[in-house]
Amino acid sequence: MPLDDEARKRGGIKSAAKRSAQLKERNERRDIRGQIAALAANKRGLQIGEKVSPPANVFEILRAVGAKGATKTEAAQVFGINVRTFNRWLDEYPEVQEAWEEAKMLEHDMLVNKLFSLAMEGNVIAILFALKARFAYVEGAAATTQNNVSITFNLPGAKTPEQYRATIDAVHSGSSEVKALE
Repeated sequence: MPLDDEARKRGGIKSAAKRSAQLKERNERRDIRGQIAALAANKRGLQIGEKVSPPANVFEILRAVGAKGATKTEAAQVFGINVRTFNRWLDEYPEVQEAWEEAKMLEHDMLVNKLFSLAMEGNVIAILFALKARFAYVEGAAATTQNNVSITFNLPGAKTPEQYRATIDAVHSGSSEVKALE
């Protein structure tokens, strides 16, 4: 049985049926996720779509989970919210943004301290990474000593047009007046 042009473009009848089954499965998963979200919202005494505000102790919670390396998704799970809601909190509540940034700074400091400790213990990978990240070290590059040369140009003050013209005329005529004009 010959395939029509549309079926041929899609790869045949079997692939069209497979695609239809995949779409049906995707829609079923979406429905299940919606039902789960509705149950979770009802458990917290909310309705789907109702805005959730951060709790009073958001600063302490975020500082604790963020300093342990939690992602935004993991932080949202701690609060029992969706990551989109967490991102909205970051946009709408400056104290949430401040707490999240402080938590990330704590995590950063802990990682830098751990890297330094490993490097001081002789961990070659940690040593190389620290040199590259903090001091722009390049393996195999010749060591260069920076010679900073400083040149200072002392320029004379501005001349009036008449003084400038007299200087130009004196230079072109080869006169000794040039020294007197300067």
